[in-house]
Amino acid sequence: MKNNNYMKVRIRKRPDIEGISLFHYVKSGVNPQRETLRNLVFKFKGETSSSELFRGFLAEKVSQYLPLILGCKKEDLVLLCVPTSKKEKLEGRYKGFCSKLTSMGLKADYETLYLSEDVTTKHMSYYCLSSGAKTFDRCIRLKRENLAKLKGKKVVIFDDVITNGNNIRDCHDLLRANGIDAKFLTLARTYNSDFEVKNTSSTIYEYGGGTEGLMKNLIDFANSMGKTAI
Repeated sequence: MKNNNYMKVRIRKRPDIEGISLFHYVKSGVNPQRETLRNLVFKFKGETSSSELFRGFLAEKVSQYLPLILGCKKEDLVLLCVPTSKKEKLEGRYKGFCSKLTSMGLKADYETLYLSEDVTTKHMSYYCLSSGAKTFDRCIRLKRENLAKLKGKKVVIFDDVITNGNNIRDCHDLLRANGIDAKFLTLARTYNSDFEVKNTSSTIYEYGGGTEGLMKNLIDFANSMGKTAI
């Protein structure tokens, strides 16, 4: 894997849905450097002061590099966050991140896409489909009063990790049904060596062009924070 390049990613069964992932999310113990990056995912999800520090740092880098990767002006972008499964975690994870991005000229929000109710996590939803449990695809909603702000913009759906891509697909399809095309950006893409060898991974990737400084910045930040997960 090339740590200095971002990845262009597509959902295997939905090649019309494509986006960018910054690094691979690997199982613990696979590779020390990749595990350092892996911990950034937990850092982003966390509720500590160091997590807030990382989210601010990531916002700066997204603001700096995403327009270069997508070949557009910063003011033409809108970042929409995939809602968390529990509403109580939504603001803590995304408020500062979105405020930082917006203050740097890249509009971002965590309210346009929302869940009508708390849902089971993606890890449990497979087992709950027949029970009538509330799952992401059943509860994802769009604030239609915000649609006017998205017209004519390059809309990017943001999530921390893409594994199967189901949540991103549901957000993408909801936006498209309302006349909005979107790409996605994730911090990481789940990597399973067995699935890659058998060519059965839910997502397909290829390395994009290197954006000088981006991955080095992430690795340096991860190393500076040590190996604390949250």
